[in-house]
Amino acid sequence: EKEADYERKPRTAMAGIEEEDEDSEALPIKLANGRIVRPRRSAPEHPRSQLLKAAEPIPVEPVAEEPTATSSRRKARAKKADEIDISAMSKKEASLFIRNYLAEAAQTVVEDPENGIDSLKRLRSITLQVRAYPQYHRLALLTQLAVFKDIIPGYMIRSLTEDEKSAKVSKEVKQLRIYEENLVRYYQQYLQTLDELIKDNEAHEITHPNQPSVAQVAVQCMCDLLVAAPHFNFRLNLLNSIVSRMSAREYTAIPQLCCRAITQLFQQDESGQYSCDAVSIISKMIKGRKYNVHIEVIKSFLHLRLREELDPNVVREGDSKGKPGDSKTGFKRGTGPMTDMGKAAHLSRKTRKHLKETQQVRKELQVADAEYSQEEKQKWHTETLKMVFITYFRILKNKASSKLLPAVLEGLARFAHLISVEFFADLLSILKQIMNGEHIHQSVDEDTVDSDEGHVLVPTRITLLCIVTAFQLLSGQGEALNIDLQEFHTQLYRVLPRLMGNADLDQSTHDDLKGQIILDAKVDSEAALLLKALEILFFKRGQVPIGRVAAFTKRLASTAMYYPPAVAVKCITLIRMLLTKYRRLDQLFNTEEAVTSGVYMAELDDPDLCNPFATSLYEIHV
Repeated sequence: EKEADYERKPRTAMAGIEEEDEDSEALPIKLANGRIVRPRRSAPEHPRSQLLKAAEPIPVEPVAEEPTATSSRRKARAKKADEIDISAMSKKEASLFIRNYLAEAAQTVVEDPENGIDSLKRLRSITLQVRAYPQYHRLALLTQLAVFKDIIPGYMIRSLTEDEKSAKVSKEVKQLRIYEENLVRYYQQYLQTLDELIKDNEAHEITHPNQPSVAQVAVQCMCDLLVAAPHFNFRLNLLNSIVSRMSAREYTAIPQLCCRAITQLFQQDESGQYSCDAVSIISKMIKGRKYNVHIEVIKSFLHLRLREELDPNVVREGDSKGKPGDSKTGFKRGTGPMTDMGKAAHLSRKTRKHLKETQQVRKELQVADAEYSQEEKQKWHTETLKMVFITYFRILKNKASSKLLPAVLEGLARFAHLISVEFFADLLSILKQIMNGEHIHQSVDEDTVDSDEGHVLVPTRITLLCIVTAFQLLSGQGEALNIDLQEFHTQLYRVLPRLMGNADLDQSTHDDLKGQIILDAKVDSEAALLLKALEILFFKRGQVPIGRVAAFTKRLASTAMYYPPAVAVKCITLIRMLLTKYRRLDQLFNTEEAVTSGVYMAELDDPDLCNPFATSLYEIHV
């Protein structure tokens, strides 16, 4: 076949591609200043050279020659930060300017804290300039709070020693030291500003019905910093400032914020160090004010993690199951792993040295990860428990008639199993005096306390708290002590009729706190205290005389009909459990034969003398 003419022609790599004209234009591009340009390209000398040069960047006019409006505004703001005059602006312009300025400065710090740390100075400067405008002042304080919460590291920054300052370090380490030094300085200035604002504006707490005052915002900033970064510098300064404002003549928003912050600190503190510092300062504050503080200050102790950390019956994750002398690696000190014969394997000097270095590295890693050993936790929580009990005992000794007594008794009932045995006798004596009204009969209100046959009627909640505390004291390590609790049994038997008709029996409220702002503290209702006392008495302690059990069963069945429905159901369940455990109670259902002689005396407040087997348990069928 005859070949085509194009088959005989020599082929090139770029054959068939038409050359571009000299006036060819590239695609339009948009510069940073908003101007659209269409760059031109000259025709290539050769197709091959065109292919090689295609990847080269197209020359574009530099943007720096024409600064944009945004960059010029930023430079103007940074240059004239100290010359802001909001009074010359309209309200809308001032609001927009302040918001943009704060957002820009905060974003600069958050994006690159080490290079943009100086923007904190701009934030502080504008905060001081807008003090005459509360709405802008609050916004500036909250902006700094958000920035500090974001850039604060997970460790405390300590001051450098003279040797460390004179030592030669790398450029990165030097830059980091400068950043940390500036951060601590600006953080301290911010805290000083907040403290000054609180002192200056505390007298005028509310400036607008729907807006918080500057002092309230400053307290909120302090509380948020304490909860978010308790490990950072100036923790004790924050605690002193917050604790001093936990109690006031009127329990307003500021004391409520402080109590909530301390409560959150107690709940999230795993090491116990921060709680120990806070409890120490609170105890000194209570003693300095001669125990004239709000009850919420004492109730904050109920949120401590003492029961979880100090209870010997709680098995924690990571606890060693071996002997106390064993290390975490399973080796005894100076020896190797145990052999099949029960003897420690012999290790060479080199191996022992390697194990020692490994343990040292683990300790350093543990410190770097901010981990706390169980021994350190025990140390801090034990010291905290000691200060809490000292505060409780001082209140019982000096101010047993104050409104703090219910909170103290609640704390003793919760941590009773952690009290040392040597304090049992004195504590039980004080509880008996409180139950009999020997400490509070001089200052109680006539509406809540009445006299009956020469006896002072203590409020039922205080009586139940004393009984529960005494029962829990002797239910743990106090079982070995031979202490008679018959007086507490009699008081519990006497309090059952006094609870009838109480509509708030299952509510965790206090009469002395009505109409005030209170926190959601972990307190038990009177019904919960009653059922807890009965459960400890009949199911967790030793044998109880059957006559006393029958008397409690009869009176509980009679009074339960006048309790709220939910409480009555729980009482009936408890009676069923008593009938199951004590078989002799079946005599209360025998109405044909007389089990005992005499008459049942329902009004007698002594369970051992009321003769319960002379009656029947007819209330179960009602």
